[in-house]
Amino acid sequence: MIPSRGRVLRRERVYRLNVDMEFIPHRRLVQTVLDAMLPTEIRVFAPDEEITNSLEYGEEVVYEGSRTVVAKDWLPLACQSIAWGSTEGDSRGYYSHNLVRALLGGVYGERAPLGPAAMTGEVVIANCMSFHDDRTEEAFCFVLGHELVHAIRYLSVIVPAYMGWRAFRRSFEVGTNAQDIVCSWIDTRNRFVDHYGSETEKQEVGDFWPACLVEKWWDAFHGRDG
Repeated sequence: MIPSRGRVLRRERVYRLNVDMEFIPHRRLVQTVLDAMLPTEIRVFAPDEEITNSLEYGEEVVYEGSRTVVAKDWLPLACQSIAWGSTEGDSRGYYSHNLVRALLGGVYGERAPLGPAAMTGEVVIANCMSFHDDRTEEAFCFVLGHELVHAIRYLSVIVPAYMGWRAFRRSFEVGTNAQDIVCSWIDTRNRFVDHYGSETEKQEVGDFWPACLVEKWWDAFHGRDG
């Protein structure tokens, strides 16, 4: 929000997911992945709901909030861009965002949060994933699906900020450790899909895409024969 002569002007924003890839075949493939998403419902926190740190990753127990939304409908809040880019090591993609700065004001709330209108998120696919055959196309789809799952998991925290910013902010009073708790929650929840090459990773992607597609994408990316 922007103060102006004693008033507060609320910043407004339309969220869109843009595909920043030069060649039409790449853009079409990304659109195919997006169109194939299932109308899966996910749980999100209410704006005034306490986000606790009572997570037990070893036992895979995660509390994800009291409300439900369709992930596909809300995805642009967490991801506004899919693009090529450079990655480190063997990584084939990553999801980047400014959630901590925009919604929490830092890990310890050291700065004023910018608000949901300032939230940005992007999926970056490694340049080397530019496909040349059907199998590489399917591997590309799996990488994109994997990274989009990360974006979807962040919706549990992004959606309540969007639905009720004032109530959301009251949950993060100065002097509490709420910001640190949320950061720990996000880190814990995102570890599941990062069980690379495991059935857990496949199941995480399979929550949002048809099993027949995920199986093909999985086999192509992990180098298994069908």
